[in-house]
Amino acid sequence: MIGNPVMVWIGNGYLPNGGYSRIMRMAICHWITIWGYDDEKKVFYVYDSAVPKNHHDVTVPIGNVKRTYNEMLRDWSGAWLPRLWGFTNYQYIEISLQK
Repeated sequence: MIGNPVMVWIGNGYLPNGGYSRIMRMAICHWITIWGYDDEKKVFYVYDSAVPKNHHDVTVPIGNVKRTYNEMLRDWSGAWLPRLWGFTNYQYIEISLQK
């Protein structure tokens, strides 16, 4: 299903080689955009500007990667370092598309 996109502030532990680092997730965060989801497969279709082009998933109907529901919850819980500056977890911006 594809609906209105939502920008989500995540703790970014994804490495350029496709791996994942919990330590990086705690320190680094950035915005991604969720463009759709599939409840049957339990995945979100995401555009993540930090994903190198050679790691884009060409099978997704929209965006450049898919993330499982569990991966999104883990990442969306955020990085701990920005909390020291007063930021909170679970930040998002809903985008309204008008025709």
